[in-house]
Amino acid sequence: MLRIVVPLIIGLLMIIGGCYTIVAANRYFKNVKTEGTDNVFSPLAIYYGFALVL
Repeated sequence: MLRIVVPLIIGLLMIIGGCYTIVAANRYFKNVKTEGTDNVFSPLAIYYGFALVL
């Protein structure tokens, strides 16, 4: 029973974390697009926010 439940819980937490990463990258992209930023690594952060999840 425990061998089935623990991987299921870990998998669900990973899926929720991935969804949060996509939402956070999207929110950051909208913020950078409207307000701008001086950080040269912002496009890289946005790219990896989407790319590492997919």
